[in-house]
Amino acid sequence: MPIVAESVIKRMFLPQIAVLRQAIFERVLPAFDQIEVEANEVEAKALDRLGENLNENSDPADIAEAAFEAGLEHFELMTATRQTITNAFVVAISHSFEQQRHFLTHHTIMDSEPSSRKRELKFVAMLHSRGIDCEQFSDRPRLEEMDLVANVAKHAEGQSAERLRAVRPDLFVHPSIRDISALSSATGPVHTPLMGEDLFVQPEDLRTYLDAIEAFWQFVMNHLDAQR
Repeated sequence: MPIVAESVIKRMFLPQIAVLRQAIFERVLPAFDQIEVEANEVEAKALDRLGENLNENSDPADIAEAAFEAGLEHFELMTATRQTITNAFVVAISHSFEQQRHFLTHHTIMDSEPSSRKRELKFVAMLHSRGIDCEQFSDRPRLEEMDLVANVAKHAEGQSAERLRAVRPDLFVHPSIRDISALSSATGPVHTPLMGEDLFVQPEDLRTYLDAIEAFWQFVMNHLDAQR
């Protein structure tokens, strides 16, 4: 290989994935753990604020409804934002893995080859020259799924969305209704996946993709070790 693959994988790629995993699950997503509590606080503050202007013509029911709507709006906006960030993380994970592969092949991610397809073929050919067949990697379907999800998150409806529906139709159904079979089969086109709608990647999906990347690099290292 153009550079010492074992060292790069062990000292650069795997730590990068580990830190990305830590950032996602220990720093970013936990910030959204208290959305419901926050919504209740927004409702309570709105109720107090509106209550200050009570008079003989005020309807307490209208004030309570307005406060509830304020809390609900906060909940819905923050939930959509959490989904936006979760969907976007698939793009980050997928492209990080892509850049790692190209770095290993060409020394640098600033590759002069403009075609991503040709760059990928070079990577596969490089592994094949060392007796490593990517087709033998057992978690390959998860990596292919990850790339489809990333494309859907970036480009919305299209060929990737059609292909993803064939393997993971549940990703197009809101988690709150996934257990309702009649509703789960009724999914529309993807319009705004980076606005927290239409595509519903979950934290366990992110873990699956990160696990698959780590397993792939371990697969490569195991084959390289066996050749010594």
